[in-house]
Amino acid sequence: MKKPNLFVVGAVKAGTTTIYDYLCDHPDIFMSPIKEPGYFCTDIRRINFTQPHFRKDNFDIEEYLADRPLKRHHIAYIDRLEHYESLFADAADQLYAGESSGAYLYSSTAAQAIYAYNPEAKIIVSLRDPVDRAYSHWKMNIANGRESEKIPFIECVAREYSRKDKAWGVSHLYVDLSLYYTQIKRYLDIFPEKSVHIALYEDLNKSPQCFMDNIFSFLELRSITVNQQRRSNPSRKQRFPSIRKFSRKYNLTQYFSRDLVERIKRVSSVDDFPRLSQAEKKMIYETYFKDEMIKLPTLLKSKLNPLWRI
Repeated sequence: MKKPNLFVVGAVKAGTTTIYDYLCDHPDIFMSPIKEPGYFCTDIRRINFTQPHFRKDNFDIEEYLADRPLKRHHIAYIDRLEHYESLFADAADQLYAGESSGAYLYSSTAAQAIYAYNPEAKIIVSLRDPVDRAYSHWKMNIANGRESEKIPFIECVAREYSRKDKAWGVSHLYVDLSLYYTQIKRYLDIFPEKSVHIALYEDLNKSPQCFMDNIFSFLELRSITVNQQRRSNPSRKQRFPSIRKFSRKYNLTQYFSRDLVERIKRVSSVDDFPRLSQAEKKMIYETYFKDEMIKLPTLLKSKLNPLWRI
């Protein structure tokens, strides 16, 4: 087994699934068949979840690992090292073995735990305009029936932010998952600067090929041509929710390529969510992210996208 040495750590709704899919295509990279194993976020465990969609997954890791070759699975919360390392048992002579767990950026323990496991690891952090990230997260929750679009986004943000029991798997964390400064600093304080790559979702949208070329360069790998039409895990409403429910129940997507699955999702879904006005966006910036926008450029050495403006 090759020891995992590549971690895509978030943020949520900032293109991490698309990055994962692109990395899977590279011949010198082996990515965990479970996209988000979440092993190193020791402060986030399924037993503490209260949100129904987090608790309902009856995923049996031992049954999963016994059925080789391992099938693609999106998320699990693995708490035993032997189970985690078994995900990489099929890695051959690739230069990298990696995974992509969105919880690792929010987790207060993941950065230190990853470093303790492999101090030579490479870290990829994907960020997105904080309000746009939260808004996309909210749209995803509407699409999945976890929020009602009758309650405005700005009200949902305020409600979630003021909760006393905020936590992963307990609340939606619309603001907290966009408070990047402290989260990124945990990695930059531990890992050498050369081992951490900051990627911006806006650049992924603008030019997927250039975006991935920069990641391949960071990893010191040759570039490969990427499918620039790929958009994995978009926040869209399904026109036929019963079909989607049936597909999830029997994990039908395992029988098709990722690109075909995403094309099917696009043609069977719509993007007709309530729109976020510039006035609302500015209000959210001013209320929740003003300090972040002051501190982040210094931490990231002015790598922020110019589109991140109030």
